[in-house]
Amino acid sequence: MSQYTHSCNADQANQIIFALMQLLAAHALPFTLVESVFFIAFIRLLNSAFVRYLPKADCFRGTWLPRLVIQTKEHICTFFEKNTGRRTLGFDGFKTVVGHVIIVVEVIAKHTVMCEMIDPGTQFEDADFYAVEMERIMRMRAAEMNKPVEEVYCGIVADNVLYNRVCFEKLQVFFPLLFYIGCVAHCCDLLIKDLIKIKEIEDIVDEARKLSKFVKAHKYVCALFKSRIKGKSAMLTLFPTTRFAYAASMLERLIRNRAHLEKMVHEDCAEFVKIKEHATGETKKQFDDFQTNIENFDVWRRFDSVYKLLGPVSAAIHHIESQGTTCSWVVVLFLAMVADATAWASDKFILQVLSAETIQKVLATMKDRWEGTQHKTGTVKKVGLCSDAHALAFLLDPYFTPENTDPYTTWIQRGHRVLEKHYSGAELEEVKDELNKVFMRVGIWGDEIREAQKNIKVPDGVKFDSNVKRAIWQLNKCFSPANKWRVMGGQHPRLQKVAIRLFEVSPQSASVERVCKAEGVIHTAMRSRLSNVTVQMLLYVYVNLRLVNKLTTEMGDFFTDAMRDSNSHEFEEIVDPITCTPNEEPEESLDEIDEILTEKESSVTTAFSWSNVSLHNRGGGTKRPKIDNTLVVIDSP
Repeated sequence: MSQYTHSCNADQANQIIFALMQLLAAHALPFTLVESVFFIAFIRLLNSAFVRYLPKADCFRGTWLPRLVIQTKEHICTFFEKNTGRRTLGFDGFKTVVGHVIIVVEVIAKHTVMCEMIDPGTQFEDADFYAVEMERIMRMRAAEMNKPVEEVYCGIVADNVLYNRVCFEKLQVFFPLLFYIGCVAHCCDLLIKDLIKIKEIEDIVDEARKLSKFVKAHKYVCALFKSRIKGKSAMLTLFPTTRFAYAASMLERLIRNRAHLEKMVHEDCAEFVKIKEHATGETKKQFDDFQTNIENFDVWRRFDSVYKLLGPVSAAIHHIESQGTTCSWVVVLFLAMVADATAWASDKFILQVLSAETIQKVLATMKDRWEGTQHKTGTVKKVGLCSDAHALAFLLDPYFTPENTDPYTTWIQRGHRVLEKHYSGAELEEVKDELNKVFMRVGIWGDEIREAQKNIKVPDGVKFDSNVKRAIWQLNKCFSPANKWRVMGGQHPRLQKVAIRLFEVSPQSASVERVCKAEGVIHTAMRSRLSNVTVQMLLYVYVNLRLVNKLTTEMGDFFTDAMRDSNSHEFEEIVDPITCTPNEEPEESLDEIDEILTEKESSVTTAFSWSNVSLHNRGGGTKRPKIDNTLVVIDSP
């Protein structure tokens, strides 16, 4: 090493220290890492002159982390200044390793910004507490921008529990123009829960769970099964008690692996016979039951019948949990789910497998979850999936505005209830008239409706397995209805204001849950001594620093070039970066949305290799990496 001469001044040291702080925070690494002898040895090899500047763990925690938070906030403020649209405030409470906290996020322009983590302490978490905290946050954020709350925010979204609904009612007194929406993904998940609770379907799902659990729980059977699939198929999976949508995934994995399972339990499979010979008592009975069910044709018929029902609903949930969801999607996807359920109920195969009573209960359950049900006292028993806001959004979305020959009385009445919160008197009558003209497709906006619906028409010869898949295909072809109303909606000025605000609302709180999972990545049992203040700063940086880097043009150009130079991977657009740490136990990590995000992020990481960096440093790349000095020049502690 004597042939190298290392040097490092204070300014260079500050840049390196700040980069280390970004690395620690962005990857949820413990601060004590910097005091490890192995880490110091690694740093010494990179630049021995920097070692004397390397701070202790407490300095990173107490000095550099707050500085990183301040700088990240500045970038987030810049992001909000460039995005003129309104924000949706989302919140959710969850249990951490040391207590209970509330995560608050803001969603704007398909991006999630972590806002605040609230520690209720000894306060009782009821509707009053949530209302006070949400009002405080909205007023504080609006004051920072020197604007009224209703110009900064378009709505609030949270789970459909009772205290959240009461919180919405309290906030509506202060901010009547905001939309208060229960999480649509949560409602759809409850729909699958309702379907699974139907006795005959519940028995079939339990039977599928037992088969999957047997394979995963028995070490030797699991190893044998993995050797059979050899990467050609996905491993069997289970679903946790609060993630009902993944019951469809469990059934799909079983059906897909049917041939492998049948070959595995066949008498010719000497490995399975040998494993079974060593089983005794209750375990031997489990082996016999497993083998009998795998070889039973009727069992697979029952699995297939339930999967055909739950599969489309699960696909709709996964799509509606994505970023960029609008309120009009709710009606579109539910109408597709109803069409699939109706076709399922009339299928001769289904009629042979399930009883007529079960089929009728399925259709009744779909209707109840859509409209909602009440107790005899008038209180809500089941939260309805469709709100007045969703109905109005369906009417105003040019891609899906129904024909004037369709029954529309209910849609119009629901839309009028929303408009009554924004207008009164003569203005209310005028905006109702504008809504009627939209429905009748009058004028320029009528031409826009016809053109938009023509653009998402399914070409001849294209077939879909379900109406939900067809609807998802159409939704992926749509542009932002909010932008369409901004550009083309001047014909209906009063309705335009409501439409733009409505289409800016995010109707799902899955983004909040992703941030909650990120908290679990940071605040583990091994780091349970971290204070809530430190956890909040780490979480703020963990989430928002990824968004900042995603939106930084210079860094984006470098990553784009590096990935395009890779021969083994195609370039993919980086999606919302909040992901869940992979977990071997599917009962604790079964969010396919997060798995997809993780896979895409992994593909980006693989494509951006040290060989790419080396190529750029030798001048072989199209563009050398640029360093944003404003990110790293900070006074030394």
